[in-house]
Amino acid sequence: MNLDEYTSKIFGCTVDELYGKSRLREVVSARQVCMVMIQEFTAMTPRQIAERYGQTRTMVIHSKNVVQNHCDTERDYREKVQRVREFINGHLPIIDDYIDEDMKLYADLT
Repeated sequence: MNLDEYTSKIFGCTVDELYGKSRLREVVSARQVCMVMIQEFTAMTPRQIAERYGQTRTMVIHSKNVVQNHCDTERDYREKVQRVREFINGHLPIIDDYIDEDMKLYADLT
């Protein structure tokens, strides 16, 4: 299971929705968390992350603030983000190995 699959499962949406234009809260939240985690745990630039999800660079930067604000005010949201963080930490030694030339995390992390 990779980051997108795991985060989608936690937030109750599909991986395809992450890459789409849906503005449903669960999809937007999952997408924002993915963008923030990739920014925290890889050397990808906001522009590269934005290209991955069909977003703008400024949306990636904005997502960090949104995720932090939700974590500060919503316990359930904070717990979901923590679960994603723990998933990544469990696979951290190999996460950079899964970034291909297009800077996408496609490989199976389990």
